[in-house]
Amino acid sequence: MAAAVTVRVEAPLRGSCGDDGPGVATLKPGEPVDVRMALAGTGCYKVVTAAGLEGWVEGGQLAGLEGFDTRRRSGRSVFSSEAVRSLGASVGAGANGPLRDAIQMLERGEPRRALELLETEMTRGPRDPQMLALAGLAALDADEAKRAADYLRASLAARPNGSVQTLLARAERELQSDASSEKLHGLWVVLRYEPKLVSAEAARRVVGVMDEEYSKINAHLGCRAGEKVTAILQSPEAYRQTTRAAEWSDGQFDGRIRVPYAGSDLRAVLAHELTHACLAALGRWPAWWHEGLAQRMEGKTLPPAQKARIGELMRTKTYPRLENLGQTFMRMSAQHAAYAYDAALAGVTVAFDQMGADYVRSVLRNPDLLPQLTAELDRRLMQ
Repeated sequence: MAAAVTVRVEAPLRGSCGDDGPGVATLKPGEPVDVRMALAGTGCYKVVTAAGLEGWVEGGQLAGLEGFDTRRRSGRSVFSSEAVRSLGASVGAGANGPLRDAIQMLERGEPRRALELLETEMTRGPRDPQMLALAGLAALDADEAKRAADYLRASLAARPNGSVQTLLARAERELQSDASSEKLHGLWVVLRYEPKLVSAEAARRVVGVMDEEYSKINAHLGCRAGEKVTAILQSPEAYRQTTRAAEWSDGQFDGRIRVPYAGSDLRAVLAHELTHACLAALGRWPAWWHEGLAQRMEGKTLPPAQKARIGELMRTKTYPRLENLGQTFMRMSAQHAAYAYDAALAGVTVAFDQMGADYVRSVLRNPDLLPQLTAELDRRLMQ
């Protein structure tokens, strides 16, 4: 079951999101409900009552949503760089030539270039299982699931490998569940969407939003000028089947952006995921830096009182400092993850407000500066 919350005030339970949705029941103040999902950009939450009634409620009429919203944010994960590192490790530290070049291209967010390089190389000699595995990853990130599955199966046939098997499972889930067949190109992005779910006009609006948000992110962070970012809009059901994400997840970045679509405003979610895409192409970064910047770029702010509370928790060693928040937040409890997200946003806020956007960009161009920045932000937050 998802996070339990209670009804704040008497509220209608509706059969669909919005004031015009058919009435299902009237919820009483203090009544507990289980939150199953939220529609991004709408403020609508799908809940189930203790009596088993299911429907939609406006978020302002619910109390205790913090844990659920933290879980939802934790679903926005960066899998691509982890896949590259895992597969790169299985290829071997001594990889050189085309293998090394392909790994570097994948880490820079250039899967199409990597795939072209590997396919050219494979025409010149034997189809090595390591090269086949990298070609499979490159094809998957290049939004070519069928080619990815073919390469990954060939690699496994030659040499079993757990990381390759995991990637093959992803490719096969996508081939089975992903019905997003139409493509629309923007300045910075490529949108793939389900024509039965998203109209051509709505797709053009989404591409416009993504280009606008990516331009803003680029102005603030200085993204690498490389290949266009691929984004995929799916029905909530297809999204969960393809990604195996929980019902409350509202977006993922796994080398491509995936978002469940229900006709709502996706600007904040897309800005968050586009920031992850930008950062993934710039290098390897700790989780707090990824999540702090993604929250800032989507427009989140932290009240001064909450920032002061973060500093107090750090001083008393109740919760870790930024320097100890380098790993993914997904395995944290809801309480710890909520703190980690707030601490990440607090740190990034101090970086921008007190050190300046130019300094933040310099850190993104020179990753060796980040440990020094992290220590300074910890010090300032604890003042």
